[in-house]
Amino acid sequence: MYIGNVMLLVLNLPLVGLWARLTRAPYAIMAPVILILCLIGSYSLRNSTFDMGMTLIFGVIGYFIRKYGWPTAPLVLCGILGPILEKSLVNSLAMSAGSPMILSAAPSALLCLLPQSPCC
Repeated sequence: MYIGNVMLLVLNLPLVGLWARLTRAPYAIMAPVILILCLIGSYSLRNSTFDMGMTLIFGVIGYFIRKYGWPTAPLVLCGILGPILEKSLVNSLAMSAGSPMILSAAPSALLCLLPQSPCC
């Protein structure tokens, strides 16, 4: 990692002006370049055109989310915390032999189950 950081430092210091000028490129040029790089990146993960299609679909969804002003932070949190929550729920239900009463066993859990609770 030290060698990689030194190489980045050596390459980026002389090119800092070029990187700054890239921010002034017109949108009509940058948007297609970014789209092509995203599609190449999604295809290169598994060499699958399905991944490219999913990239385009989620790009369109992201466009509409931004167009209608919906907040993106809850979606990001769901994407990150959703699998963790699901795994914890499965473990809890497995420990209680499938009984959902384990979710209300502790007083703090009851507070989180209430609508508009202060802890959640």
